[in-house]
Amino acid sequence: MRLLDKLAGRTKLFDFTVSLGEGEASVCMPVAGDDDSWTEAVRLWAAYQAFLIYAQGGRETERGLKALCEAGAFSRMCEPETVLIPLVPSIASPVATIKGSFYSFRGSQRRLSVAFNALSMEGQRFVSLALFQWALQTSRGDEARLIFLASVAEQLFFVYDDPQILSSIGGPVRLAQSASDIAIQKVLASAHGDPSR
Repeated sequence: MRLLDKLAGRTKLFDFTVSLGEGEASVCMPVAGDDDSWTEAVRLWAAYQAFLIYAQGGRETERGLKALCEAGAFSRMCEPETVLIPLVPSIASPVATIKGSFYSFRGSQRRLSVAFNALSMEGQRFVSLALFQWALQTSRGDEARLIFLASVAEQLFFVYDDPQILSSIGGPVRLAQSASDIAIQKVLASAHGDPSR
């Protein structure tokens, strides 16, 4: 598998597991450190939310539009006390479990690989909520991290809502793969004073 990853230009960063219980979730992934690795929780959520928007039909369907609007709404929920779904260390009898891997692609880009599962779209939505909650918890106590998470959520909404980006990137499938990277690039560019945000 490493040879295939190398040929594809990607490097595995980590594996992750999200287990859903009755009104709670468990996220198992490496704990973010004090260095730049804390952004990986944000990147993972954004990549999963982009997948979810695409899987529900993008901005062309009511369900896709709902997933898109949720990304925008998340940007207003980045407060330290926010709890969208309670996270627990583990769930003895999960209702559903999703496993995947997160990769670095061409250096700064990220790619998501999720093991096939029969989870409903509503279940996928709860996985996204759990990943957002995990990213929020790893950002608590640091205002700059909370602002970064909020800005990525806001930019993800704008990226998917911009028909120019869709046409320049080569269609909906490529946008689903790249939307989170584009959103993060826009946030980083604006943080460094780039007016092309």
